[in-house]
Amino acid sequence: MLKKMMFIAVLLLLSINAKSEETDGKISYGLFGGYLINMHSADFKAIPDCPSCSPGYESGFGGGLGFGALFEYKLAPKFSLGARVEYNDISALLKREEGTTVIIEGEQTPGVFEHTIDATLSTAGIEPMIKYEFINNFKVSLGLYAGVLINKNYSQKEQITKPVGVGTFLNPDGTDSGDRIRNESSGTLSKPASLLLAPCLGLSYSLPMNSSRSLTLEPEVFYYMGLSNIVNDPKVTAWKANSIRLGLAVIYTPPKEKVYIRKSEKIRKIDTLEIKKDVLAKSYISKGIEKSRIEETTEGDILLTTEIISRVDTLFIERKYQLSADITAVGVEANGNEVKNPKVIVEEFTSFKVKPLLNYIFFADNSSSLPSKYKSLSKSQAEKFQVNDLYSFEALEIYYNSLNIIGKRMTDNQKAKLTIVGCNSDFGNEKGNKDLSMKRANIVKDYLVNVWNLKETRLTIEARNLPEKASTPATDAERSEENRRVEFYSDDYEILSPVFLADTIRTSNPQNIRFYPEVKSDAGIASWSIVANQKSADNQKNFTQEGNGTPPTKIDWDVAQNSSATPKKQLPINYTIKVKDKTGKEIQSTEKSLPFELVTIMRKREMGIQDKKIENFSLILFDFDKSNISGTNKKIVDMIKNRITPESIISIEGYTDRIGEDEYNINLSEKRAFSAKDAIGRKDAKVVGIGEGKLLYDNNLPEGRFYCRTVDIRIETPLAK
Repeated sequence: MLKKMMFIAVLLLLSINAKSEETDGKISYGLFGGYLINMHSADFKAIPDCPSCSPGYESGFGGGLGFGALFEYKLAPKFSLGARVEYNDISALLKREEGTTVIIEGEQTPGVFEHTIDATLSTAGIEPMIKYEFINNFKVSLGLYAGVLINKNYSQKEQITKPVGVGTFLNPDGTDSGDRIRNESSGTLSKPASLLLAPCLGLSYSLPMNSSRSLTLEPEVFYYMGLSNIVNDPKVTAWKANSIRLGLAVIYTPPKEKVYIRKSEKIRKIDTLEIKKDVLAKSYISKGIEKSRIEETTEGDILLTTEIISRVDTLFIERKYQLSADITAVGVEANGNEVKNPKVIVEEFTSFKVKPLLNYIFFADNSSSLPSKYKSLSKSQAEKFQVNDLYSFEALEIYYNSLNIIGKRMTDNQKAKLTIVGCNSDFGNEKGNKDLSMKRANIVKDYLVNVWNLKETRLTIEARNLPEKASTPATDAERSEENRRVEFYSDDYEILSPVFLADTIRTSNPQNIRFYPEVKSDAGIASWSIVANQKSADNQKNFTQEGNGTPPTKIDWDVAQNSSATPKKQLPINYTIKVKDKTGKEIQSTEKSLPFELVTIMRKREMGIQDKKIENFSLILFDFDKSNISGTNKKIVDMIKNRITPESIISIEGYTDRIGEDEYNINLSEKRAFSAKDAIGRKDAKVVGIGEGKLLYDNNLPEGRFYCRTVDIRIETPLAK
């Protein structure tokens, strides 16, 4: 039956929806539901066909759900007619207590019989009503519910409730039944009412759920007063169901269809899309495809239909990339402080330096070819070669000219003789290969004979496996590399003596010039270059640096580091930056300048300014893990002692290669530096051991490691005015 009622409700909603198109917003429909508080009034002792000893039932209470569909028709702004199809659960428990006397063990005891009917009742029906809005959104409803019973079950019993747990009913013959419950039965009510009528009174409040107020939520409370008896039987004088329903209704009111005055128009829209291209001879427009669409808008009683015809044209124009470049310069003092608007002062000093000559030529594994890093000259170049031309060279650059230095000295000292000893690593491919050692010695001899015209009678060739003072362990990769060599020995000290070079050196104050590039580019930077120079006839570039991509945020120029590029004229230093972007466009910054002063040796003499002599001596060929002064180093120390005066300022720095632990190497470098100090005999000399903390040369090369086993001695001696 419940399914039938739900089907009827759906049909009602569909029929309402079908008619709503003609209602102009007067019809509403929706769903509702809530909880029923049931209050039964009664006046009967027993229901039909059910034995009972009750003195009579008077009331009952219960609860259940009620729900359904609704329909409303607005008669006037404040009044509306409506109908509801609904299902209601009107179940209740009817209870009546009866006092009695119970005899327990021969004594009369007060007792209570409890008579109950648990009625499970539900109805389905229709409820016409009228609704009036008496205050804004507050509405009162009056209706009449007419329904049929679709569920009419009951269960009945009579039970002794007092005294608790004691006492039983007697059988009709007077015997003890042994039971505390009697007249217990259940089933379906006989002679139920064919129609239940109940007038109702309701109160509700409308809450809009959207801006058009077409959907509302209405909390509501209804009271139903039963008019009909639930059972039609003379024995049942009265049994009526009264209910209060607390619930919610969701109501939809289709909006009133509005009649518009129709108008139409046509609009043509042309947009232009601008595209920038890198390479373009001239600007041009490419027309797009026209598209049409219809839009409807309302304003008051007017419905406007607009046909919009749109087209997007493309304007191709040449892309203009922004590119700008600027550069500023500051001075950087020795302590790292920056100085704005510096004046660069370069001072000249007479300088001497002594660089030891490593008497080894190193070879590749299992090879007797002279490595290309050693400087080879032609005969004509050898005739012009001068050792003092190497002054600006670093120690390794001087070393790579060692064959030419030896060749020049042997040419200048015709009585001197030279022994050339070829060696191998005696490991791996070179194990016991003295033929390889001999080939290495001969390749060196041939260079001295063919380029420097030395007589073979002055050259002695020897071959051996490991060198006499081999680097150990010989199986270590780097030690093995150091043992693949040719050694030189001479009966004349001058042939392999340290290289003594004289020149003029320059110092700068501030020590560095720091450039700060400022570059902006839309296309991205392809390359850049910074140039600093003094304007002169030769247009020599004192400093240049270039690169690809965005330049670094700062670039330092050690003004006096490269003697050949140090400014040497009493002219300002001009500097610019040139930038090329990825489209090929170039721009150069506005030229700026720094004031410059050159204090030459001649000027100091003319002006009577105190001058000084600066000398640098390097001691190498310390045996591996040794710090004693001997051999060539002792002769260099003797030379130093003859060149210093009481006024000389002496600083000594000790270094090592990267082999070994840091702390051990620092201690070793200190020992070497203090050995030099003790040998010189100057207690006031400043000594520091640097170890491998600063690797002077590339330690991936055997010669780089040898030249790192050194002590550098710097002597500054004031000169008389």
